[in-house]
Amino acid sequence: EFLSFEWMPQNWFVTSRVAELENLACVGRRVTRAELNGVNPDWFARAYLRPREWRRYQQNPRLDWLLGRIAAKDALRDWLRTHRDLAIHPLEIEIENEESGAPRARFFAPSLENFALEVSLAHLEDEALAVAGEGALGVDVAHIEIRDAAWKNLVFTESEARVLAACGEENEWLHRGWCAKEAAAKLYGQGLE
Repeated sequence: EFLSFEWMPQNWFVTSRVAELENLACVGRRVTRAELNGVNPDWFARAYLRPREWRRYQQNPRLDWLLGRIAAKDALRDWLRTHRDLAIHPLEIEIENEESGAPRARFFAPSLENFALEVSLAHLEDEALAVAGEGALGVDVAHIEIRDAAWKNLVFTESEARVLAACGEENEWLHRGWCAKEAAAKLYGQGLE
């Protein structure tokens, strides 16, 4: 598949599809460091990043940022293939950031001039997740780790914490709740305070 991507990148994805979103109007894609199969991340940067994105990456070559761009572009490309029967190259998309930090897709394919499609992305050090669709979107991802009571009290109301604790393993559900709040904040274009 790696060679197929190299020869015809518009027909292949580096990321894997998020199956839980299959029946929704959006498409989700996930990528991890392991999916790069030991290939130097700079190779993927050259295959995915437009000149302005490449310059930003060169100034600060963070893998998490690169994985986020790969996931976002593959989610957008997958949505276009699924809903518009269009196959485009990753270099026909640029991910810009608004002042708020929210990602915005800009298309350079002639068939997509003035086309608007929403994208939301989240990344960790070695993993990224993105969703693309026509409406407002929000997504988040987090490592599940032990959190103290101060964090729980800061993030959740007493009733929210009680409901999440009753769902199952408390720490896991607290992180799910946190990701849901972060995704909702992104959906509505607001940060959490």
